[in-house]
Amino acid sequence: MVELPPTRLILPLCLAPLAFNAPILRDPSADSPSGVDAMAVLATGLGMSVISRSALERVRARGITAQESSARRLFLPYGSEEVTIVELERAAIVSDETIDLGPCGELARRRRLLVASAMGVRDTDRDMNGAAAAIVEGKVPFAVLDDDARCSRACARSSAPRSR
Repeated sequence: MVELPPTRLILPLCLAPLAFNAPILRDPSADSPSGVDAMAVLATGLGMSVISRSALERVRARGITAQESSARRLFLPYGSEEVTIVELERAAIVSDETIDLGPCGELARRRRLLVASAMGVRDTDRDMNGAAAAIVEGKVPFAVLDDDARCSRACARSSAPRSR
């Protein structure tokens, strides 16, 4: 038997982007990003992706309904935290191609490039690289970790800063 250690990746996400709609993107005024830029922890040892409470609140501020389940305990490398679970209709993992766009901006550019390519149109973005994107649709579960969640004693002993 080969034992594999758990892995933790920090991924740039576009939470709750609108569904891809090529006819709408043909209108030059409809090229603005949709969704909420966020970062998530994808951890094989946790069994669930984690987003911050503030990321969820930014999703809700866009008018997107996101019901949370009752609290449950999430076991983290430094201890455990009480979290709720939220399911979003759509999330996109988006690579960084530029330093000036966030994940949702990169996704919007990628979609414009797809439409331009299919239509044989050349535009200013056409000469740029499009970000790689993986879109997950259907109930995408996330554990919601409060922004002020405290570390256990093990985390307090660590001098390394925590990232969320």
